[in-house]
Amino acid sequence: MAPRKSCSYHPRLLDIARQCALLGDDVSTNPVPTTPGTGQLLRLSSVIARVGLSRAEIYRRIAKGEFPAGVRLGVRSRAWRLRDIETYIASLPDAA
Repeated sequence: MAPRKSCSYHPRLLDIARQCALLGDDVSTNPVPTTPGTGQLLRLSSVIARVGLSRAEIYRRIAKGEFPAGVRLGVRSRAWRLRDIETYIASLPDAA
């Protein structure tokens, strides 16, 4: 079995993280290592696991303006700020 190549981060993701840091935004890319006090971006699978909605339902709610739209990372790539997802979950009514 051939040895696995080490994982390297996509240059565009590193550029986004640097731009956010320069602008003072509290966002970095996940899994790019973060410094204490910075936020993270979650990919769709992590968002689905946290909120318990299907992919289709998440995108329906985004279209209705009922769910955070997330951040575009590329043409076919989107992520959500952890703090936005936590705020969304906190805003949900408690089950009776």
